Amino acid sequence: MEVTIEHLADHQDTITTLAAWIYAQWPHFNPGATLDDIVGKLTERSVPRTIPEAFVALHGGKPIGTASLVASDLPTPEDLSPWLASVYVVPE
Repeated sequence: MEVTIEHLADHQDTITTLAAWIYAQWPHFNPGATLDDIVGKLTERSVPRTIPEAFVALHGGKPIGTASLVASDLPTPEDLSPWLASVYVVPE
């Protein structure tokens, strides 16, 4: 089976799963954030063709990873945008 990368807007049913992965993987990037906060961020990123935007990697119709495009991930010049952020693929 092939892996596809699709707009999160088309697979909003995966948001909770993706948020749980991000929450578990990078708690130090968002100290004090809750799982619901991460769900909220991903929901905001589920508007297609905008920045920020999130994507989901699917294999056999099941989520296996995620990535986002954000305006900036660090304090850098504005011409260095967008950034690829929150890239996660399940270890399996």
